[in-house]
Amino acid sequence: MLKDIFNLQTKEEKAVYTWEFGTFLVSRMYDSHAINLYSVDDFFVEVWYTPEKKMVHNVESYSSIECFEPYLEEISICS
Repeated sequence: MLKDIFNLQTKEEKAVYTWEFGTFLVSRMYDSHAINLYSVDDFFVEVWYTPEKKMVHNVESYSSIECFEPYLEEISICS
């Protein structure tokens, strides 16, 4: 799916598409939110989720790798 078409979907449709067709990359916590980063087709998607309420709050798409910056502390490149 093209990013422009993805962005026209509802929050729920974006989340389902991401979970079905995306590749999970990394997760981080922010306040009470679990924020998961996925690679989907030729763009990236963040899904903001509250585990306690089992609720998706936001689904955001990105074309650039700038979305990786908040995850750098979670990623280890050492073996």
